Amino acid sequence: MFHASVGVKVMRTRGYVRTQVKHALREGDASASVRPGAVPMAGWACSAVIPERPRDYDAAFKAAPKHFGARYRKGAPLGVNLQLNVAPGWIREVGDLHDERNERNRLLYQAALDFVQDVKGVVAARMDLDEEGGGVVDIYLAPVFPRTNRLRKDGSRGSEILEISVSKLNAFWREQSGEKTGYSGVQTLWAAYCAKHLDPRIQRGDRKSETGRENLTVPAFKAEAAYAKALVAEAETIMEQARRDKAEVEKERQRLTDEAQAIMTHAHELERERNLLHAEIQMSEDAYELAQAGLKKTETKLTDRLRRLDEEDERLTTARHELASTEAQLRRDQVDLAEKKQKLKAEEERLARERIEHATKIREADQLIENLRADLETEQSDVRKLRNELTSARAAVDQDRRQLETTKAEVARDHINLIAERKAIAQEREKVDQQSNAQAKWAEALEMGVDRIFRGQIPSKDVLKQQLELQPAMDPLLLAFDSFLKLHQIAAQTLTEQSAAKRKLQEAKQLFANLAEGEAQVEKQMGILSNALNRIG
Repeated sequence: MFHASVGVKVMRTRGYVRTQVKHALREGDASASVRPGAVPMAGWACSAVIPERPRDYDAAFKAAPKHFGARYRKGAPLGVNLQLNVAPGWIREVGDLHDERNERNRLLYQAALDFVQDVKGVVAARMDLDEEGGGVVDIYLAPVFPRTNRLRKDGSRGSEILEISVSKLNAFWREQSGEKTGYSGVQTLWAAYCAKHLDPRIQRGDRKSETGRENLTVPAFKAEAAYAKALVAEAETIMEQARRDKAEVEKERQRLTDEAQAIMTHAHELERERNLLHAEIQMSEDAYELAQAGLKKTETKLTDRLRRLDEEDERLTTARHELASTEAQLRRDQVDLAEKKQKLKAEEERLARERIEHATKIREADQLIENLRADLETEQSDVRKLRNELTSARAAVDQDRRQLETTKAEVARDHINLIAERKAIAQEREKVDQQSNAQAKWAEALEMGVDRIFRGQIPSKDVLKQQLELQPAMDPLLLAFDSFLKLHQIAAQTLTEQSAAKRKLQEAKQLFANLAEGEAQVEKQMGILSNALNRIG
């Protein structure tokens, strides 16, 4: 069974798109991802928007709205980068993982293109064969979906508008797969497509919710990579030591074989000498008696030679036992070496798989770091602009504050002056009111007193002085009363003297004229005071 999986990266910034272009063209740091001995950019790439530049994703996404007749909403992501994966072991079954002639590489690339043909907005696709890993096809989408206009007041709607929308693509995947989320849905859809069109043994990888696995962070991944590298170095050290041990064992085995050969040769020589000796004894039977004297000496020599032969035979037996023990130990070492080789092979395969997975994760982490770096540079530029604007705004605010303080001081002085003026006006108005009231009371008392005098309601000055309401005009009223008394006296004393009476009457009339003139002057002064009050108000 082989696993299929999908990596989904939402492209939110132009910085991420530019890092994808650098990686596709193997520029800058991206050149380090090329496998030693591989041809850079080996593999396949295509673009529906800019066919002549299939790896220029920045220009392709800029031209995508016009090409597809769609528009971006404000703040919407640029698109989606899908990484459609199949386990590298499925490709290695029939050939090399990085060989363009391997039919499964070509089948995987075509299957990835066919898988996204139902989505309008396929911008570009790429399958790299120059990296350590394999079995991955990058698809770049600016997914286009229609948007229904709002309902008008008359019940009609305008024509549909095509928009590039990542959220609607998620909804499409969710609806097609029946999963709760779109990203989980595209995993299910891709695995099912591979099982149907590539190999029934290809299935979806274990769900994260079931396995509980978490993606490694960049520091943890680097630590794991360092640990794996240490394991590889340790395995290579074990292999080298095993090769040296094998060479020493072969050398010892050859030495023991040479010694055994020498012992066998020496044994054959002893056997030949013994046969020769028996032949000599057989041939000397007739001369036995003649050689009786030398027989003991010969037997002694023969005994010595037999003893040496027995010692040599015993040493040969001991050597044979040692050789058998060495051969048994050698067989055990060979068995251990075979087990170590098998374990080492399994460890190498596991390390190769982990190396591929780690390389893929490192590439993704590097891409993420590049994206974050580009976003950080943009944010830093915005912060610098905002800082400059804030500095200018602060300078303007400080200048406005100084002007405001100056204006406040002037307003405070004007306010103090206005209060003083208002106070002076109020005092002046109070004086005018008092004068006006006094004049009004004086005129009213004068008119009332003259009327009462001439009506005969005041018989004497004492009664006149007791009239409180006539106090303001008491002095002219006393004069008027005196004149009135004089008129009465004259009228009583000179009734017969008409001429004198007429003269007195004329005097009285003159007095009344004078009083009228005084009253007119009072009214004139009242008018002047009223006009003054109006101007002050």
